[in-house]
Amino acid sequence: MMVLMGLQTTAAVRIYLETKDLLPGSPESLFEMGFVLFKRSSIFFISGILIFNSFGLMMVYFIVFGDTMSSVVRNLSNETITAEDFFGKRVAYVIILGSLLVPLVLKKELNEISILSVLLFVSIFTFIILTIVQLGVHGIQDFNEDFRFEEPRVFYGDYFKPKLEINFIKAISIMLVSYSCQQNLFPIYSELKVKTNSECSKSFAIASLLVGALYITLAVVSLYMFGSEVESSILENVGHECSKDPLSGELDCPWESIVLRFMFLVVIACHVPFIFFSGKEGMLIIIDEIDRKSISTALQSKLDLAKKEGQ
Repeated sequence: MMVLMGLQTTAAVRIYLETKDLLPGSPESLFEMGFVLFKRSSIFFISGILIFNSFGLMMVYFIVFGDTMSSVVRNLSNETITAEDFFGKRVAYVIILGSLLVPLVLKKELNEISILSVLLFVSIFTFIILTIVQLGVHGIQDFNEDFRFEEPRVFYGDYFKPKLEINFIKAISIMLVSYSCQQNLFPIYSELKVKTNSECSKSFAIASLLVGALYITLAVVSLYMFGSEVESSILENVGHECSKDPLSGELDCPWESIVLRFMFLVVIACHVPFIFFSGKEGMLIIIDEIDRKSISTALQSKLDLAKKEGQ
């Protein structure tokens, strides 16, 4: 499935770029392409999709960040901070993260937050490396259910066979979201040093390959660590590694559990500005179009000029 998603993303990018070259006026954004094909209504339609997608993803990321950070704080405080306390709740860290990201999400260009791309990949690689190290140090015996129970309850070969059930449909939707970078195609294209279709396609192909490799590696490692107990978010499994000592009552939390969750928090925080960027652009375009129609006017003028030059 990961291979298919990567191929789908690369193919979609090539279709966008080829369509751009076929349309008059050499459109440089999804809005321009939409205007040439479907006129002014496309501006609102495309912007609405970007806003909806951006809002939904940010909501998910903030929820996951808040839940993960609150669990880390509760663990580090040895449960002196509980889920009933303000700093033991999700909302506290949603507010904190939102406040810290304000200067970043208001940037005008993607290249102004390029450092986040580097930090994002470093965090992802660190997260995966630590997971592999944890599995290597403890060994499969500490996680594999075939060793934890007298009679094995799970056969790992079953996980490599697709099953047509509701969770399979959910998995496909999650993977589609994971590869939904096409919305930033033209902003990325404009930032390329060599602005050609082949260079842009190559960049997206490499990105899809890296993303696929990271996801597959993490999935396989998580499978052998947690078996049938693996959750939809492995952070829940990582958090369950913390347990109270029955004698002392002290919370025993492996350092790997804390570090892994911190790395994941960095990954989530670095994602938000990129997601916000497309939603912000869509919102501003709708406001401008309702107020002044400057987008449609400029695009119509550009289209008329291109038609005259073509004649």
